Amino acid sequence: MIEDYARTVIEVLERLRREGIRPAILLGHSQGTSTIQTMQQMLALEGTDLRTRFGIRDAVLLGAQGPRELRAGFLLPADVVAGTIASLIATTPEKGTFVQGPPEIFQQLWFVNLELSLSAAAPSLETISANGWNEDVPLFAALQAAGQNGFDTPSVPAGVFGPASGTALHVIDFADDPWSLTPQARDVYRYLTGDPSLCRFVSLTDPDREAVHDYMITHAEVVRSAIPLPRGNGRRSATKR
Repeated sequence: MIEDYARTVIEVLERLRREGIRPAILLGHSQGTSTIQTMQQMLALEGTDLRTRFGIRDAVLLGAQGPRELRAGFLLPADVVAGTIASLIATTPEKGTFVQGPPEIFQQLWFVNLELSLSAAAPSLETISANGWNEDVPLFAALQAAGQNGFDTPSVPAGVFGPASGTALHVIDFADDPWSLTPQARDVYRYLTGDPSLCRFVSLTDPDREAVHDYMITHAEVVRSAIPLPRGNGRRSATKR
C-alpha cells in the first residue's frame, strides 16, 4: 500500500538524519509521486512537514499521479487495466499474492505513447530483465495505483505543498504519457501547490512522441536537465515506483 511506502521512506529519512545526512530533494516517479504526497500529509497530521522535519527544500514529481480527490482515468479503458492486472496475479508461499511483472508487459505498459505505439527507444526485453525493472508488485499496491476493486490513492488535502510548507513542489510531465495525461498533471500541480501560474510545472515534449511514462529511462539526460539541482550541501534522495 502507498501508505506503507510513505512510512518506510519517512523511516529512511529519520535514519539518514540520525547519521547526519540531510537530503535536499525528494524525487518520485509514478506511484512514487503518490508516496511523496502521502508523506507530506502524514507529517502534516503530526504538525510538521518535509521541510521542517527533514530539511527537504524541493520535491519533484515525474509522471505524477493525483490524490484521491483528483482520481482520473487513464487513456487505457478501466476494463483493460483491470483485465491486465487479473491476468498477472500469482500466489506463492514466500511472497503471498502479487502481480507478476513479465518484461513484455513492462515494456508494453510503460513505453507506449498516446497512440499506444511502442517508443522506438524502448529498452529490449533482455535489458528490462537484466536491470530488474520488471519486479513483481504487491497486489494491493497495484490495485491502489490503478484504482481497481475499491482501492484508490490516499486522500491528500489541497495546498499541502503550498508556500507555507517550505518545500517547493515541481511537476515534470511527459507529454506522450498515457498514464499521466498532461491536463491531469497540471491539475495535480495546481491542487497540491495552490499556484495557478504553473511556475514549477514543466511538460517535456519529444519530436518523435517518445515522452512516455518511463521517459527517464529512454532519455535520462533530458529528464535530468529538467530536475532542479540541490542548493547548498544537501544530497538528493529518490523514491521510485
